[in-house]
Amino acid sequence: KKGIELNITGKSKRRFLPNLFKKRFWFAEENRFITLKLTPAAMKTIDKLGLAKVIKNMKKQGKKI
Repeated sequence: KKGIELNITGKSKRRFLPNLFKKRFWFAEENRFITLKLTPAAMKTIDKLGLAKVIKNMKKQGKKI
């Protein structure tokens, strides 16, 4: 979630952007690399659940991979 806020009242506006990384993963089920834009929290979720389970949930939500 991003927003535009004032850091200190009266100062110039500052944008708060998410901490995103472009990361390549080897997806063994399809025998190919996939590139995802992730936050560090999403990377921790992939470490915990495994890439296959996360990809399955993303496809179920209708996201393109």
